[in-house]
Amino acid sequence: MERKCSRCNVQLVEDYTIVGGDKKSLTLSKEGICGLSLNHVKVAVCPKCGKIELYVDPESLDSNF
Repeated sequence: MERKCSRCNVQLVEDYTIVGGDKKSLTLSKEGICGLSLNHVKVAVCPKCGKIELYVDPESLDSNF
């Protein structure tokens, strides 16, 4: 599924994840090829304006999610 920024209409860069930071900030990271995680919230980032979109990959959802 191609995700586009609602502000810029630019294709979002996908598959980033939120990594815990301190109380004032969060860090975005992207997992390597072998780092498959299921049912985790992922982040798509607009390379033009920096807007983020949170999503869960529907193909990786457990049946009881």
